[in-house]
Amino acid sequence: MSRERALLELEPPTVVRKKVLPASGDIHDYLSIAPYWWPSPDTPDGLPWVERDGHYNRRTLDIPDKPGLYALIDLVSVLGNAYRLIGRDAYAEKAASCLRAWFLAPATRMNPNLNFGQSIPGRADGRPMGLIETREIGRLLDGGGMIEGSAAWSLADGDRLREWVRDFLDWMAASPLAQAERAAPNNHATWYLAQSAAMCLFVGDDDEAALVVQQGRPLSERQIAADGSQPEELRRANSRHYYLFNLLGFCRLAELGDRLEIDLWPGLRAGIERLLVDWNAWPVPTLSPMATDESELAEVRSHAARHFGEVSCGACG
Repeated sequence: MSRERALLELEPPTVVRKKVLPASGDIHDYLSIAPYWWPSPDTPDGLPWVERDGHYNRRTLDIPDKPGLYALIDLVSVLGNAYRLIGRDAYAEKAASCLRAWFLAPATRMNPNLNFGQSIPGRADGRPMGLIETREIGRLLDGGGMIEGSAAWSLADGDRLREWVRDFLDWMAASPLAQAERAAPNNHATWYLAQSAAMCLFVGDDDEAALVVQQGRPLSERQIAADGSQPEELRRANSRHYYLFNLLGFCRLAELGDRLEIDLWPGLRAGIERLLVDWNAWPVPTLSPMATDESELAEVRSHAARHFGEVSCGACG
């Protein structure tokens, strides 16, 4: 079977495939378990779970909502771009079926909240950190925008998706979990702004999107020191990855700023240069590279080349 055929025949992901229900008892509520938490070795039932920062517990993927969401984002982004470039109806039809299944169809849609994201057995039904799992929703919405006007995606479909996004933004504005994420001292606040701005742009609220993007300036000043270091990310067990991950979030926010003629790039230069210079000789102990590091580093390097020209780069060898 060709890769194209496999992609087009893939069953659309949904939140109703899980066998474990969130505390609400509603299968339509998104559920995930914090990836760096593990059963306690000191209790018979393993409860409450204990943290091992940077050490990924693959058991957390047994609940399929998170991998399903990540697959959905990739599917709609790839298919939307493919439809825009090639114009094949099958790509738009598949992207549309995925969007309807996750967001619109009554039997399978996700409720517009993350009340139960990154739960911890024995400790918390949901946590602010759950919002990091929707950080790439901007890519999905861009992909969805590319099938607008196709026979597969009606104006009514687009309106209903925008309604879902508005409801999710309302939840973000009201939820103590979301507001705690917004106030985080590290990459979680960065990605909160990036996804919030992307959703505001998608629903046509450019003024609110501009206000969100502008918050990136004081946030970068708080998180990136004059020498380009990121003290909060340096504290992590996998500090090199999280240096990169946070800068990628700032780059995504700055890209949205470009659409609104708001320039965040000058405030990112020192951080990007520090990351690239130190990459192959990281100054503190850090865990092994993560699977996404290579592609994320390439994206940050691309931004550095486009906005700052040549950068002395330990990551370029």
